[in-house]
Amino acid sequence: MHSVKDELLSEIDKLSSEQQAQVLAYTRNLQITLPPGTPGEDLVQLVHELNFTADDLAEMEAAIEAG
Repeated sequence: MHSVKDELLSEIDKLSSEQQAQVLAYTRNLQITLPPGTPGEDLVQLVHELNFTADDLAEMEAAIEAG
């Protein structure tokens, strides 16, 4: 059984350098601590601030679904 970290690294290896940079930016932003009970609107705003394109999000979703 692979760890989540191993699976993430495997998926990241499949991405272009630009996409890897976007993943890096995303993971750095995940480190932002939000207090419990943060409204969904605040979380959506944070996602918008990451500046992912619709294509980026579709690729990430496909990669997640592919496992």
